[in-house]
This record gives sequence, structure tokens and C-alpha cells, in this order.
Amino acid sequence: MKIIAYLTLGVILLGSLSGCTSQNKKSLKKTIAVSILPQKYFIDQIAGNHYNVLVMVSQGSSPETYEPTASQLTELSQATIYFMLGNLDFENTMLRGINDNFPYLKVVNCSQGINLISSIEPEEEKITTTPLTHTFGYPQKQLR
Repeated sequence: MKIIAYLTLGVILLGSLSGCTSQNKKSLKKTIAVSILPQKYFIDQIAGNHYNVLVMVSQGSSPETYEPTASQLTELSQATIYFMLGNLDFENTMLRGINDNFPYLKVVNCSQGINLISSIEPEEEKITTTPLTHTFGYPQKQLR
């Protein structure tokens, strides 16, 4: 009877210890923070499953209206590096707070040294059709 009690106690202890070690392994992984979901794909391809990746703007959210939640800021405080795109409004606003509150967090601007394309769209050519002539951005000639 004592043998069964010792075996049961041993199984319970091993089960509880194995649960603790798997949780510790997860917490031993370092965290990398990124701004948007496509960046997570690249980090996952490069780093594999050796790092946890925190995406600041979740899928379906807009970077233009994004504000970090308290839980995201808590997770960000545990990150070792943050890859920002560099041209999103929330990143520039958040960068000031990151520098003040998380001075140890290395921030990498992924667009540094890249000439961005202007978002100003060229004026489209106006196509005018009349029964007498077809003009493509040129003044119509009046026929008499």
C-alpha cells in the first residue's frame, strides 16, 4: 500500500514540475516587437520559434487610428527590440514614450535610408468625347 502511495505522490510531483518547466521555457524566450502583421511574418521566417513576436497593430485594425492598450505596453516593456516602419503616425507619437519609459529597448527604423514615394497622385488626364472629335487632354476645336 505504501508503494502505491509513493508512486502516486511521485507522479503528481513530476506532473506539477513538468508544467512549471514548460511555462519557464516560454518565459525564457525574448520578445521582439513589430508595428504591423506583415513584419511578424519576416521575423518568424528569420528567427523561427526562438522569439516571441509582439504585433502592435492587430489584424483588422487601422494603423491610422491605433492606440496601444495597457497590456500591449506591458508586453512591450519586456521586449528587447522594436522594429518600426518609421512612417506611421502612431510610431512617431509612441517613439517619444518608448524613449522615456523604456530606455533599454532598442528601436530600429526599417525605413531609415529609404527614399519614400510621395503619396501625391498625379492629375489624371481628362478624356472628353464629342460626336465630332475625340480629345485626350487637348482643347476641343470647334467645327463650323
